[in-house]
Amino acid sequence: MRIGFIGLGHIGGAIATNLAQDGVELPVEGIERRSSEPQFALELAAKDADLFVALGHEVGSEGRMAGLAAAILHEACERGMARSDWTNLPAFFESEGDFRFRLAKEQTGD
Repeated sequence: MRIGFIGLGHIGGAIATNLAQDGVELPVEGIERRSSEPQFALELAAKDADLFVALGHEVGSEGRMAGLAAAILHEACERGMARSDWTNLPAFFESEGDFRFRLAKEQTGD
């Protein structure tokens, strides 16, 4: 069985972790590879997430999802991943649980 998750927040992350530990294949949407060379560093993603949170406060929106994303990105940065490319974010989730994401195969134009 293959299950795809979009959003690995509190609930989705816990569900995905349990499924992966049970051997269910969980492809990571939009990430076909892990990059050793940063194209978009996690520290920049964390700053962008903070901007979304601030904008939400300005317009009177709770911005709960933006807040969760910011917290995850900041935690990954604090654990030494600040200059890592965003495609390495699954490694952060893997460090939180006893599983490995299986990345989708790259699509070729052949």
